[in-house]
Amino acid sequence: MTRADHEPVTGQTGLGARNPSAQGWSLTPDASPALGPPSPLISVIVRTCNRRRSLREALQSLQAQTCQDFEVILVNDGGEDVTDIVTELSPHLRIAYHAWRPSRGRPQALNAALKEAQGTYIAYLDDDDTYYPDHLETLATALRVGDYQVAYTDVIWAFQRQTPDGAFETYERRSVHARDFNPDWLLFENYIPINAVMHARACLDVVGHFDEAFEVLEDWELWIRMALQYDFRHIATCTAEYRKRDDGSNITDAPMKRELFVSTTVSLFAKYACERERAAQRLFEQMKGQVAAAAAQQGEEIAQWRQRTEGLEREREAAAQLLQARTRELEQERRMVQAIEHDLEQWCQRAETMERDLADAVQRTQAVERDLVHAIQRTQAVEKDRDLLQAQLARIHNSPLYRLLHLEIKLKGAIRRFARKS
Repeated sequence: MTRADHEPVTGQTGLGARNPSAQGWSLTPDASPALGPPSPLISVIVRTCNRRRSLREALQSLQAQTCQDFEVILVNDGGEDVTDIVTELSPHLRIAYHAWRPSRGRPQALNAALKEAQGTYIAYLDDDDTYYPDHLETLATALRVGDYQVAYTDVIWAFQRQTPDGAFETYERRSVHARDFNPDWLLFENYIPINAVMHARACLDVVGHFDEAFEVLEDWELWIRMALQYDFRHIATCTAEYRKRDDGSNITDAPMKRELFVSTTVSLFAKYACERERAAQRLFEQMKGQVAAAAAQQGEEIAQWRQRTEGLEREREAAAQLLQARTRELEQERRMVQAIEHDLEQWCQRAETMERDLADAVQRTQAVERDLVHAIQRTQAVEKDRDLLQAQLARIHNSPLYRLLHLEIKLKGAIRRFARKS
């Protein structure tokens, strides 16, 4: 595809790409350096139509990528001019911009960009979605170090509502698509958003480009063709954001497109009717095996639970018997406690009586002590009187009169003894 193929051309090409080798990414050029700049590792296809604000955010998410060895091919399919945005971001991104008047169609825009892509790998970013900074590096690394030609990551759905100034704010983020690759199931449901995928450009030589007969669901149809030829590597990490707006501006939610989606789905199912029939049989066999395995597992779990229940019943019976024994012991201990309480009450009464008797004895002892003190005092007084009397008696004994009287008594006694002898 040359720019002359898309007249009138109102865009421009910005070649202010960063040095890819500075990011640690080796290039796989498709052309000799003498013929032009080396080919990028990745070509990111961006299509836009009348979404200036969200397009800027999408391109800014590319500007923030940790891997910068990529080119951007931007196709404006009949929308308002975005040359100013391209000019603004061209110093930071390698952008090839093409503007179509009038619109030629969604798959046509993708195919036109693919024909111009020079990257070893192809990634896709619609103008209303964004990449997280590690998106391109995660996918490119997975493809380069493995044997896969197609890889995809998980994508967060960001639910948005419009604010009074016309912008959109995110009020909820939810992981909707996070499923491992199953080519049979892909024939019945598209669980791989377009901005989650990166594939080798060589895959297109085998399966072809987007089918332009599909105005919508063109990405799903291409994934089916790729899945018939290749295994996809699922990287279970969220690296991109799909924005779903409440105003119905997403093409998948636009009321005027509902009949188109229904008819296109019918066409897609008809195109792959044989493959769907075989896939349905395989899925049925898989589900039957899964159900049988689940039933067997549930049977084993039921048997285990039955054994556990029986064991618990035995433990419950043993616990009941133990509880009865403990209850009887508790009743005996309760009666013992009552007896002890009764004895304790009696002992308390006796103690109170003894305390009263002790108080009385203390009072009597105190009275006796007082009487004893009085008796001692009286004894001491008597002893003093005795001492006084003895002192007086001693003085009497030593007096001359006492000696004369004593002598007289002795003389009278001698006379009486002499008289009796005579």
